[in-house]
Amino acid sequence: LYLYRSRQLQRKLQQLSDTDPLTGLLNRRAFLRHAEQLKQLAERQQFPLFVALIDLDFFKQINDQYGHQAGDTVLRAFAKAANSTLRQTDLCGRFGGEEFILLTTQQDTAAFAASLQRLQQCFAELCVKDNQLGFAVSFSAGIATVLEHSTEWNQDIEDAIRQADEQLYRAKSNGRQQVCTEDLCLQLVSA
Repeated sequence: LYLYRSRQLQRKLQQLSDTDPLTGLLNRRAFLRHAEQLKQLAERQQFPLFVALIDLDFFKQINDQYGHQAGDTVLRAFAKAANSTLRQTDLCGRFGGEEFILLTTQQDTAAFAASLQRLQQCFAELCVKDNQLGFAVSFSAGIATVLEHSTEWNQDIEDAIRQADEQLYRAKSNGRQQVCTEDLCLQLVSA
């Protein structure tokens, strides 16, 4: 009985240390650990791997105009949208502040961009329907390739995150509410 309770407590403590308390998503440290494990699996089983860095648009203005409780509601709405639209094999974490990170085994960046479009629509809808908010919120995203066997592309997770961050910056400077890859930028439609 003691060993059983000790293991339960250990699992609970691990979950608490891996989870962002506000959103329930993986925190940065846990995300990076899981991402490395998924990359090793992708290398062995030869499937593609892409990363996206996501930043909520005009989040500071939401906090300033509506208060930090509204900002927290927006963050929780994003997490709920991610949990309901992304595949179980996708990793999603809160990277810091209003930044989120996704790792997916989609076949290509076009399929990943399409899943981000579904995420944007669900996120905006949740924000509009929320009694405290009542308005749509958008995000911008940058996508980078971690592993792609068709082109023999294989890079470090941290390097891919830096590239995704560059594409995110491009999406923001192009007017926000879009997803950018190295090759293209697509406008995300709210609904």
